[in-house]
Amino acid sequence: MYISKIKIKNFKCFNDVEVEFDPNFNLIIGQNNSGKSTIFDALRLWQLAFQKFLKDRTNNKQSSFYVCQYFSFTIDDISFLRIQDFKNLYKNPYNKDFEISLTVSNGTIEAILPIIFTRTTKGQVINFQLLKSPGLRKDASKKLSGVLKSHLGSDFKETFLFTYINPVFLLPNEEPLFAKGYVLNKLRESKANEIIRNLLFTISPEQKKLKQDQKNNKLIDIENNLKEILDLDNISFSRRLEDEDSYIRIFSKDEHLNTEVEINQLGSGTINVLNILSVLAYGDYERFKLNALLLDEPDSHLHFNHQSRLYSHLKKVSQDANKQIFIITHNSTLISQFDKVLFLENNNKEINTISLDEYLENHLKKIDENHYNVMKELSESKKEKENLEKILSDSKKPIIFCEGTSDISILKKAFKKLYNLELFDNEVRIEGSNGEGEVGNKVKNNKTENIIIGILDNDLAGQKQRDSIIRNHNFKEINDIHCANGNNHLIILPIPNFRKEVAIHFQKNTFIEYLFSDETLEQKLGVELTEYLGEKFKRFDDSKIDSIKSQIINNIDKLEKDDFISFIPLFEEVAKIIKYQLPSA
Repeated sequence: MYISKIKIKNFKCFNDVEVEFDPNFNLIIGQNNSGKSTIFDALRLWQLAFQKFLKDRTNNKQSSFYVCQYFSFTIDDISFLRIQDFKNLYKNPYNKDFEISLTVSNGTIEAILPIIFTRTTKGQVINFQLLKSPGLRKDASKKLSGVLKSHLGSDFKETFLFTYINPVFLLPNEEPLFAKGYVLNKLRESKANEIIRNLLFTISPEQKKLKQDQKNNKLIDIENNLKEILDLDNISFSRRLEDEDSYIRIFSKDEHLNTEVEINQLGSGTINVLNILSVLAYGDYERFKLNALLLDEPDSHLHFNHQSRLYSHLKKVSQDANKQIFIITHNSTLISQFDKVLFLENNNKEINTISLDEYLENHLKKIDENHYNVMKELSESKKEKENLEKILSDSKKPIIFCEGTSDISILKKAFKKLYNLELFDNEVRIEGSNGEGEVGNKVKNNKTENIIIGILDNDLAGQKQRDSIIRNHNFKEINDIHCANGNNHLIILPIPNFRKEVAIHFQKNTFIEYLFSDETLEQKLGVELTEYLGEKFKRFDDSKIDSIKSQIINNIDKLEKDDFISFIPLFEEVAKIIKYQLPSA
């Protein structure tokens, strides 16, 4: 079962909108205050109301499913809507009604379930009623039975469950062991962060049974998914129940350092991912109907490489586990990975499913050209990526993989300026990737006869990826910047002499942009650098890397040959691998 459509009338910022949803994955984008969160608010309010209706149907066996009956909320019941007064729920406060209607489907049959909310005269409660039209009530009753493949009048309490997860900054220090019903209520209330230890405790067998039951231990699945998403190779969890106070403790163990910490001591990004994975694993373990997951900017506190892996995992879950995923995001790297998006126009308060190209050309280009350039480049990279398998099978040329598409533009321009030739005289193909993890995966997984060369940033993430591949995939360390296994090669960016002191201080945090001198970055490329340690070192703000890359690409034609001198060692290393004779620079 999935939500095929939502219709909203007179609710918050929407007058009258209707949105069709994808059965698997829905990416919701738009400027601030465009109404993205209102879509989630409507889904959550509908669920709360429908659950109350279903509880009554379960307790009142004699009631017909479509009985015309009013229920009510106090303002405290719906505190998650962030309102001061019931009037704040209405687009037009002079109209006492608003409607949220969901259409649910099993792929062949659809059932329409409208809920009408009515403000009372005294304004202390708000009443709601399922299925206002008698004809529609009867029709929905029959169709819903077909969608659910069950007889109406049975226990419906877990028929629909949408869980909302927003970024978690910290976890409570203590968490009691709760009953299953309490845990489910917290999920319905979108308070998964308050019960994360209960979720993890429930899905793992007792410690003494751990070795015998590893196959069905969902906690191990979470460990493996965390390792994949966050590029970890040393994390495991253990559970404890303090008998004296019945409080749960979940510990994360660093297997290399042989230390452990309670999970509330983990970083915000790790906690966010752990929260999402725990909800999904609990749904599978308990076999309850977790129909949809509503994620509000799940990429918060995550490195952009990890963001991409999280999204890939969620897309896989939505397809393999029949879970409908809704995501609100502003992240350009992630948006660019989708063919279509749900876009909310700020002015018109409308939401439409449009292609990514339409969003870029008809909307983003008009309001933010720099952001548009970055997104356009990322989108084009995705299209090229989709042809990668064909490229690998059809092309005999060596293929270079970089961490991003802007790297390609920089390398091509550098080679042209230094040698007055196209990149290696067009004897190689160069492709962009979504970060060092994807570069490493392409290189280590190459099974063709093609020479594959991955170029990694010389930062902690790049070094860790390189070290992991050397250790686990039979790559031999050739020199300080190059390792190889047959036709598969990894190059980590060489550090220019003028960067070595600052690189050591910043843990070798060197991107391709740092092959340019400070003078070139500031005076010719217009990049703003920040001084550190009494003007000894200069760096740019890593959080602004997308806009900095765009700025460099826009201004790179201003550079002269001498500005690219530090690229020569990189080109010389590639030339050795592909047996290419470089002309004099």
